[in-house]
Amino acid sequence: MADAKTIVVAKGDGIGLEIMDSVLDIFKFAGARLNFEFIEIGEKLL
Repeated sequence: MADAKTIVVAKGDGIGLEIMDSVLDIFKFAGARLNFEFIEIGEKLL
């Protein structure tokens, strides 16, 4: 089986906040071999 890949997760301050946790759950339950690196983006950082 392939090694886990690392992907960057940027929740942002728009719809990302509303859906990203569900998307991450889908990856988990689908058995995706992923590691997550979280970054902060969006207007709140300006």
